[in-house]
Amino acid sequence: MKTAVSLICNEILPRRSFVVLFLLTSDIQQPLVETFHEFYAEMNGHDCLAVIAESKENYKKWSSLAQVSCPIAALKEISIVDMPLSHVDATVQSIQLSKNQPERKLPVSNGGLCFLKSVEEAMLDSLEIISVDQCDDTNLEIMSDDEIKETELYFYRGGKINWINFWLADKHKCGVIIERDAYKAASTILDNVVHRHRAARPIESVNLYHHPGSGGSTVARQILWSRRTQV
Repeated sequence: MKTAVSLICNEILPRRSFVVLFLLTSDIQQPLVETFHEFYAEMNGHDCLAVIAESKENYKKWSSLAQVSCPIAALKEISIVDMPLSHVDATVQSIQLSKNQPERKLPVSNGGLCFLKSVEEAMLDSLEIISVDQCDDTNLEIMSDDEIKETELYFYRGGKINWINFWLADKHKCGVIIERDAYKAASTILDNVVHRHRAARPIESVNLYHHPGSGGSTVARQILWSRRTQV
């Protein structure tokens, strides 16, 4: 047993990359307790151990045997007792779903960030939202030079500019996107709105009048990109 546990902890799985879970679903048998002792000794403590027992009686017997190697206070820290396995499963799944659910980071007026979950964003289907960390999950190591070039050429051939174009330009992976006169004028108007002591309305709007194909949407997106970390 000791050899098998040592092999698992030191050669098969990297330390702290796994959790050993003991499910106490029936009468406690000595081999299970001995297995716990070996893992506790090999892992130098209880940080990566967990115990789940639906029955208080089973856990009472378990703890009396397990505390030979692990103090009772430490056992309590790693144990879930008298909770149905269905409830444990539902709790773990809700935590996992919460962690895996994509979130967008948006700035707030006090300089902090708020988080917009994908399900909430889906309800705002009439809006295109840009986040503080827009495109930061792009992996340049797997993005080929040809792919970057094609992304850049698509815009210069008349295609709609995407957030990735601005991101790549900021990373000096493609050409600089020129700031037009309309960009500077609109930025000045926005600065005046932001620096007012008292907003005239809770929501202010700036209209960019332009001919089709003259770059009005590019200017609007460029302004949003440059201010994505601001309110």
